[in-house]
Amino acid sequence: QFFRNMRHRIDAKVPMNWVALRHLVTVVMLSSIANLFTVGFYVIMSRKLGPAEYSILAVLLAIFQVAAVVAGVVSNIIIKYITYFKAKSQYDKISTLLSASMRYLLAFGFLVFLLLALFSANIAEFFRIPSALSVILLGMFIWSFLFISALLSAINGLQRYITLGLNRIFDALATLLLGVLLVYLFGLSVNGALVAMVLGTLATIPFCLWSLRTILPIKKTRLGNIGLAHYILLAAAASVCIGILLNLDVILVKYFFGEIESGFYGALSLIGTVVFFISGA
Repeated sequence: QFFRNMRHRIDAKVPMNWVALRHLVTVVMLSSIANLFTVGFYVIMSRKLGPAEYSILAVLLAIFQVAAVVAGVVSNIIIKYITYFKAKSQYDKISTLLSASMRYLLAFGFLVFLLLALFSANIAEFFRIPSALSVILLGMFIWSFLFISALLSAINGLQRYITLGLNRIFDALATLLLGVLLVYLFGLSVNGALVAMVLGTLATIPFCLWSLRTILPIKKTRLGNIGLAHYILLAAAASVCIGILLNLDVILVKYFFGEIESGFYGALSLIGTVVFFISGA
């Protein structure tokens, strides 16, 4: 609390452009560390699984990326409104929006999980995936990812960038360590990598909730007619199309080409996405 008060006093005397620069440097540094662990996870998985098995993980990650693009757009909308409410010190509306986004993203994630679980056998057959369990685990990962997106969006909108960065680092590091444990030591192959991703995300949720412990109990109030639902529906519809376009190549290669070729293509596609890791901050 002492250092937080000192930081606020310093920020009050420093020009806003320098404050923004400090925030930017903080986000870039912490995000870079988290992205380093994430890239390390994918590299280690590709080396251990080999081209054939990594092609399975690559196509599942391409399906996940479609959901991630949608979550990213919705997340930006949540950040926008929470930042607006924070500027007006309307923390009751922040609490209301946070609770609503948690409920809706949790419900939407469950719907995605349910659909993937119901059609897991068909999806596995279509992409020549040996086990339908891999598709079900993908659904669990998307479900947990969508839920935690609501929490991270709130932390971002409240401008708690150090907390945001540390949560992302913990998620990436936990996924990396669990992946090495499950794939290398227990030999769980693709399913081990997916379980590591699920557990890494779930392990971050308690820390996010702890970070928002002062916001969640605040008495809820009506948000009013701010056009949020209409905005999210339009943005989500557009982002689904964008997400499919950005990841359709990996899906098509997995369907039309052999396991070795699609595995190499999946690894190369991952290298191509590194630029988004860098610019995302």
